[in-house]
Amino acid sequence: MKRIVEELGGHRDLADRAMAKQEVVAALCRAGFLAGLWAVPEFEIDGGQGDRRKLDVVWAMRSPRGSGVLWRPIAAFEVEGHNVALSSIEKNADSLLAAANAGASIRAMVLFQVGPGGQPWYPSRERTSVARSEAHLRQCLGAVPHRVEVLLDERLQERLGEWMQVAASQQAAAAAGAKPPPLSG
Repeated sequence: MKRIVEELGGHRDLADRAMAKQEVVAALCRAGFLAGLWAVPEFEIDGGQGDRRKLDVVWAMRSPRGSGVLWRPIAAFEVEGHNVALSSIEKNADSLLAAANAGASIRAMVLFQVGPGGQPWYPSRERTSVARSEAHLRQCLGAVPHRVEVLLDERLQERLGEWMQVAASQQAAAAAGAKPPPLSG
């Protein structure tokens, strides 16, 4: 199988695996399909206060017809620029928490570094971008036991493999009527 992000990234004067938002979304959608799931961009979900939330990409299983629910989320992803505003992190925390409450065991915020024209999306500071986002997510989620992973686009390929394995085991568990295994790491 070809590596999912092999054809993506490679922008001049940037890290080899740095990607634009559209590339990150495309890689997530392709991985979801390869994992045997539906990849649903702009996935709508009920929020905690009766509001509607939208997630950038969700990997989902189709719920049985007539169940009153169209999708069962397996993985939920928010995609933001590496310099994401704190207010956006708060909204992402709410959306990812809603996805967790709906059953998504994989939850991540992927930070991109490339603008739509292939130019840098503001000067990149990997350590501070990821650490800042992780710290604010922890603050937003508090004692909530739902883990959200934050990673830079350059690390997406290394995480997709495990996420796809977890998704496959969740599908098998759902087919067998068992509780899915937890995400490691």
